[in-house]
Amino acid sequence: MGKLGKRLVFVLLSLSLTLMGVSFAVNATATDWKGKLKAQSEVKGKLSSRLEVLNKAIEAEETELKLAANLKADQDKSYGARLAQLNARIAATKKTMDKTHADYQASQTQFNTDLKTQEKISADLAALRDQIAAVEKQKSEFDTQNQQLLDLVSELEREVAELQRASGLLNAK
Repeated sequence: MGKLGKRLVFVLLSLSLTLMGVSFAVNATATDWKGKLKAQSEVKGKLSSRLEVLNKAIEAEETELKLAANLKADQDKSYGARLAQLNARIAATKKTMDKTHADYQASQTQFNTDLKTQEKISADLAALRDQIAAVEKQKSEFDTQNQQLLDLVSELEREVAELQRASGLLNAK
């Protein structure tokens, strides 16, 4: 019986050491799921708030883009109408000059009166040309502004695309 007792003590000792090793391994590999859930909830909250900020920024950029497009359309209409009016006035002035010149050649007796009329029309034409030069200067400034607006629009579109891509990434996570 002495040998049997010694063997049982040895078996119990080896079993207890084995179970102790298993319990250490389980303890070492245990995961704190509640802590991980809390950490992920905090990250999700931060990402959600950032997503809301990005969505608001996208909406603001889209609003600015619409306003810029409306402004461009209004300016196009305005400058086009003004140029058409000035071109009509130029055409009318040219017709008047042609008529005055024909009258000048047809009648030598009215030379002095026709000459005064032609001088007046020439002064009007010079004033109109000055106005056209001013309008063309405004048009070139508008074209510059238009190009700047187009650059801003393309930059805004790139930012919107980047924000949408970031939003897609955030939604994917």
